[in-house]
Amino acid sequence: MELYPGEEDLNLVEHADFNFDGFEDVELLQFRHPHLGKSIFCVYLWDDKAGQFRYEPQIPMPDPIPHPENKTITTHNEYFGGTQSDSVYVWVGRTVTEIATWGLANEYGMPGGNPNCPWTAYCYKRINGKMRTVSMKRTGCDGTDPQEVTCTPPPLSMINAPKARPK
Repeated sequence: MELYPGEEDLNLVEHADFNFDGFEDVELLQFRHPHLGKSIFCVYLWDDKAGQFRYEPQIPMPDPIPHPENKTITTHNEYFGGTQSDSVYVWVGRTVTEIATWGLANEYGMPGGNPNCPWTAYCYKRINGKMRTVSMKRTGCDGTDPQEVTCTPPPLSMINAPKARPK
């Protein structure tokens, strides 16, 4: 990554416990877009048995934030035109799995878009192993401010696909 004037105090290395094993992991800054306020990190998890860090490509980007209190990782994205999204991830075994995503999509001028209701508020949750639409509604109609939907992550018991019943 190339640094520019004014970025001399930028943190290139950060740490947090991304796999919630009690050991701090390392984030190396790879790319920063100051106008959007977004950063891309390479995350290396501490492997205590091997006594070394190992690269973990599954950590979501950009700007992942681990939450040890509920063992989730979240991301927040904002784009030009007001489109935004939030996502929540958990570890299921050795796999990072998205369990919920929600936000506002600005569909003004898009094919199939409604110029009177240019926004879509949405919520998807992982239920029984699949991301499912929980809520999808047009908003911001007739010049009103768009309203987000409430979307809470599902309980962990609903995330994995149901096990096959023995015969």
